[in-house]
Amino acid sequence: MVNNLRHDNTRLQVVDALRGFALFLIFLIHNIQYFGIQFNYQSSCAWLNDLNNFLFRSIFVLFGSKAFQIFSLLFGLTFFIQKRNLEQKGINATKFFLWRFFLLFCFGLFNSMFYYGDILTIFSFVGIFLIPLSQLKNKWILCIAVVLIFHPIEILKLIKSMVIPMDYVKDVFVFTNNGNGVNNILKDGSVLDVINNNLFYGKLSNFKLNFNVGRLSAILAMFLMGLYAGRKWLFALNNAKTILFWKRLLKTSIILSVILFVLYKYDFASFGSDNIQKFIKFILLTVINTSIAFVIVSAFVLLFKIRLGFKLFNQFSFLGRMSLTNYILQSVIGSFIYYGYGLGLYKFVGAVEAIIISVLLTVLLSIFSKYWLTKHLRGPFEALWHKSSWCFFRKFG
Repeated sequence: MVNNLRHDNTRLQVVDALRGFALFLIFLIHNIQYFGIQFNYQSSCAWLNDLNNFLFRSIFVLFGSKAFQIFSLLFGLTFFIQKRNLEQKGINATKFFLWRFFLLFCFGLFNSMFYYGDILTIFSFVGIFLIPLSQLKNKWILCIAVVLIFHPIEILKLIKSMVIPMDYVKDVFVFTNNGNGVNNILKDGSVLDVINNNLFYGKLSNFKLNFNVGRLSAILAMFLMGLYAGRKWLFALNNAKTILFWKRLLKTSIILSVILFVLYKYDFASFGSDNIQKFIKFILLTVINTSIAFVIVSAFVLLFKIRLGFKLFNQFSFLGRMSLTNYILQSVIGSFIYYGYGLGLYKFVGAVEAIIISVLLTVLLSIFSKYWLTKHLRGPFEALWHKSSWCFFRKFG
């Protein structure tokens, strides 16, 4: 199976399903956050408020900052498959991907009109670094990825701030919210107000947030991990060694998550100011998130091999095959559901209702994807991206 996959374009079902599952987690996170609106919903029922708070915290502990990392891992895997196909056709992969990432940036700008927390523009920027790094050997790919997971730039900032009496780490806590002005636009502004805000202040604050909290290095690390997984064909599951790898990764990731969580609970008061203590915990938390992301991926892959797990998780495959289209559609639909120019439901729903909306949105988009793919080879935005990517390479495409 592994050898055959090296020479054809057979889809890996588990990858489509995992991508769809990651999309569902993204939908879940975005919905309980009201797509970026800061609002503390309070029900008239005390028990419902307690339940909403519990679900909100639980979802963020389990899936917050993990879904985008899973998405990043699969982006790197797809990059590998496409690069391999380009090389087989004798096409200059560097030019092709530079153009393709520019197109992804354009899709991201369109998506940003509706949701300022768009990840596509970030992917298009970080993806540029993937092009030269993909020329390296496997051992260097893996080494760089592991180093990036531990956020070396943030660690250097921390060390410098501890040695020199200056606060180099305070910026990590800047741009972690929208500000009241922006929040009011999302709650009460017109659709043009929202678009104008999202494309200007929103894009700037989103990039600064991703930079300050170390997401850029985490995304590149997962890109490289996905590239490595592709080279090793770790998602081709009809192989005993591959299954053994995922079992070992699951155990290792669980143990690492537990160790890091114990460290996270340690009192770092002796290490310096409050910001330094927060920054140490921040670094630990980001590594914990990556470790838990690997727990989710490895558990998903292993469960996918089981008959019941396959029947359950394969339902996400159609959603995953149209991931670009569905990611954009959830922004369009979600912003209309919660923002003031649409239904403005942020005022009326808590975490319970937001979860229900997430599930309904996932089901509806899955049904739409399944229907569309019975009529077409690719989703609408996937087809547009494919045709636009190949417009300068028509004799090969």
